[in-house]
Amino acid sequence: MIVINKPIGYVDAPVKIEAKKDKATAEKELACFMNNFNLLLENAELIMTTKDYANVRIDDIYCGLLYVSRYRPLTLGELLYYCKNDIFTDGDNCCEKMYPLNIVGSALSGCTWINVFCPVYKKTKKVTQSGAGNLLKYIENARIPYEPSKVNIEELVRILKK
Repeated sequence: MIVINKPIGYVDAPVKIEAKKDKATAEKELACFMNNFNLLLENAELIMTTKDYANVRIDDIYCGLLYVSRYRPLTLGELLYYCKNDIFTDGDNCCEKMYPLNIVGSALSGCTWINVFCPVYKKTKKVTQSGAGNLLKYIENARIPYEPSKVNIEELVRILKK
């Protein structure tokens, strides 16, 4: 386990997270997430209110504010909070709504860079939004007390499909 201390004023205790997974496992979990996104979104309330489900993490999905905020994978609960509340979502000519995968902001530039994806066509694109200061507020609002989950994304999908 790795212990990461959050900045003063952000949280009152260190957070323990598991070591980063190997690349093949991370890619497999990301593919599972993207292929089952609609199922996960349909069950967002259950996931966000069940500690083990909310704390499922996928290494290739992350959020952070450069220089002043934590960097760790987004938990599934945090990500679904953003999706359900239309935070960091985007749309284009072929996809009605694209959802966030990676969110990084910079207090120096004032920008937030987001990789979004379309659950229909499984395509991704990068978008830039102004107002990086809001990112810290969103991180705080979506915060779910983190504990390593006893399930991974593949196990959770199997549970939800039953």
